[in-house]
Amino acid sequence: MPVSAFDHGLLYGDGVFEGIRFQEKGLLLLDEHVQRLYDSARMIQLRIAQNPDEMRRMVIEAVRHCGMENGYVRLVVTRGVGDLGVNPASCGTPTVMILVSTISLYPEKFYEEGLRVHVCQTKKPPLDVLPCNAKTCNYLNNGLAALEFTKEGCQEGLMLTTEGFVSEATADNVFGIQGNALFTPSLDTNCLPGITRAKVMELAKEKGFQVREGKYLPDEFREADEVFLTGTGAGIIAVTTLGGQRIGNGKTGKTTRALRDAYESKCRQWLTFVDAHERKLVR
Repeated sequence: MPVSAFDHGLLYGDGVFEGIRFQEKGLLLLDEHVQRLYDSARMIQLRIAQNPDEMRRMVIEAVRHCGMENGYVRLVVTRGVGDLGVNPASCGTPTVMILVSTISLYPEKFYEEGLRVHVCQTKKPPLDVLPCNAKTCNYLNNGLAALEFTKEGCQEGLMLTTEGFVSEATADNVFGIQGNALFTPSLDTNCLPGITRAKVMELAKEKGFQVREGKYLPDEFREADEVFLTGTGAGIIAVTTLGGQRIGNGKTGKTTRALRDAYESKCRQWLTFVDAHERKLVR
């Protein structure tokens, strides 16, 4: 089905989206992703015609018929077709798109070597300017930061608030490890409430780590024992160079590796299988 050139998602980036990983025809953390889609929609006053259960079934059907065992779903809901004015009041029914494809953010070697991460000059806008706690289709800010870190020969970039505190990477959340404590930017830095972020915090607490959320300067991450990023596509991946400075011994640390192993082993428990028969076989 074609998307109209008058769709406000195309004209103004007015919409919300989710990226959902699937493996063995099982959708990872499907309920959490659908819930965040509706949370994001409420934040931008977008009324989705379908209810969450209907949306969930639509995603499952898309994966059921895609012919792929492993891949990635991009679920997008835009404001819909309107006029050339910016006012959303001109829009009718929201447009729903479900894309099924593959995604590979980082080659496998980076899970061993870690990432080189740039500290970007492109700032994260304040929460009262653009609510980045909502996963909206307006990612120009992140895109400009991505152009910046690419020019620096890095694989990712940290974005700071206008006050200079770390918010998040352009496509992932960020954690530091200091001794027996994990620390990560709090949501009032206007970072996305990452689903992988939340699961890693739960796992870390189960393993006896202290977990702190707050406002941290880039130097606090540079001086950490280990640093890693979290995201749906990336999972957990180490940062071994930040702003040109080596983190720890410059290799993926043992705590990051242990958390990644724990997360990946838990993923099977968090899958929603598209066929009841497959679900019975695994469980």
